[in-house]
Order: sequence, then C-alpha cells, then structure tokens
Amino acid sequence: MNRTWLVLAMMCAPLLADEVQLKGGGRLTGEIVEQTAENITVDIGAGRMTVKMSTVVSIDRSASPLQEYRSRAAVLKPEDVEGWRELARWATDRALGTQAREAWTQVRNLIPDDPEANRGLGLVQQGGKWMTEEESYLARGFVQF
Repeated sequence: MNRTWLVLAMMCAPLLADEVQLKGGGRLTGEIVEQTAENITVDIGAGRMTVKMSTVVSIDRSASPLQEYRSRAAVLKPEDVEGWRELARWATDRALGTQAREAWTQVRNLIPDDPEANRGLGLVQQGGKWMTEEESYLARGFVQF
C-alpha cells in the first residue's frame, strides 16, 4: 500500500509547481523534475537548475506562474493572435521572460509588423524596419570600439 502511494506521488510530481527555499535566502520557483538524496533539479522556465540538497531549507509545492503559463499556452491555437498577445502580457507581468518572448514570437509570426510584439521582443524600429538595438546603431553608422 505504501509503495502505491509513493509511485502515485512520483507520477504527480512533474505536474506540480514548486518553490525551493535555499540557505542564504535564495529560492527557485518552477517544477521539480528530479530529486535525489544529494541533488534537486528544478525547471525554472528558462532552463533547469540543479542544487545540492544540503543547500535546501524547504520545498513548498504550489501552483506557479510557470505552470499556469504552460497550461494556458497548451489550449491556445497557433493562429489565436489575441490569445497569444494576452498571454505575453500576462507572462511579462509575472517576470516570465522566456515565456513572454515565446508568446510575443507567436504574435510576431502572425503579424510581423505588430508594434507591441516587436517591442516585447526588444526590437526597435529604424527606417521602417524592426531590428535589434545593436542593428539600429549599425544602420545609423555607429560602430563599437
């Protein structure tokens, strides 16, 4: 019976979002993807971070913005411009930079000249074209030295 509960708990773990409190006051928020006696690996949205269990003070399982983003993105159709725009704004407000970029890219793929999406991706307009800030400097004749 106890083994059954352990298996069920392990199967459900990737579906939960977690906050790992670290010694020194730091914390990781995301999904625990692996946990051993020595290490814990958390998917933080922009990648995975592994820390030693000896540095972990506590683990709090709860819903996180990352998990909510993934749930919302999973139900959006690729051509739903307004849905992706709203999700991008939501992700930006919650400091989910990688996910906001993903959503803004979806909007830009559908509407390449969309000002909000281009700004959300960090692009600037120069000579009627959207480009990176570095490219805009080069276009204006500035050089790095």
